[in-house]
Amino acid sequence: MAPSQTTTHKLRVGIVGTADIAKKNARAMHESARVECVAVAGRSPEKLAAWINETRPWLHPDVRALTYDELLNDPEIDAVYMPLPTTTHAEWVVKSARAKKHILLEKPVALTAAAFQEMLDVCAACGVRLMDGTMFMHGRRYEALAALLGTSDAAITGAPARVYAPFSFNSDAAFLKTNIRVSPQGDPLGALGDLGWYSIRLGLIAFGWSRPESARARVLRSIDGVPTEVEATITMDSSRDTPRVLSIFCSFHRTFQQRFEICTDAERIISCDDFVLPY
Repeated sequence: MAPSQTTTHKLRVGIVGTADIAKKNARAMHESARVECVAVAGRSPEKLAAWINETRPWLHPDVRALTYDELLNDPEIDAVYMPLPTTTHAEWVVKSARAKKHILLEKPVALTAAAFQEMLDVCAACGVRLMDGTMFMHGRRYEALAALLGTSDAAITGAPARVYAPFSFNSDAAFLKTNIRVSPQGDPLGALGDLGWYSIRLGLIAFGWSRPESARARVLRSIDGVPTEVEATITMDSSRDTPRVLSIFCSFHRTFQQRFEICTDAERIISCDDFVLPY
């Protein structure tokens, strides 16, 4: 009898939605030896065809153009990447989980922590994985940073006492009028969900994933109720002689910046001026 052989295939991914950010991820899949994009779904056949035509060099040669439901019901698809508006995440994450598709979900993942917990519970019950699309978390320098700051008695740096992480860019009039990130029906968290998300994640890394005690935020600018410029102070631990505090600033109206400073109780400063998009 011939020895048994195990066959493997690339992870077959379907993209649910035709947002511009999905073009970058389609290219990333193409450059991976482990993943391939085999299908794309869209609501508008015309927009879907144009998106596939523009992105075709990075897609599977026989990529399929489908509706959302057709993609989720396709047994040849293992996982979905979901660059949809935040307001639609709850619906389509649940449908994807029940269709037994693993999910890569664009941030911000939900409008509330409770809504995201419900998604996580459904995914766990259905036996599928859910991961948010915060790409900088997977860089080696953040593994090194987490290791460096991983103990409160770090020999060289000391423990983080205050973290400041601004992230902003100066958008044009077209962006502020038409982009989904300033739409109450699309992404009502605005700059906080789009940019502040990264700053808060950086703070969680620095403070060892401890839960915040309290938060104070001020909306400096908004459009139709969507915050487009926000500053916030988040207290991580007030019980120490040196309180642990995270300060963030995010804006669609200011000069491009993506930096952080970590001040420690050993009078050290760790800084970076490209923490989201490396130069």
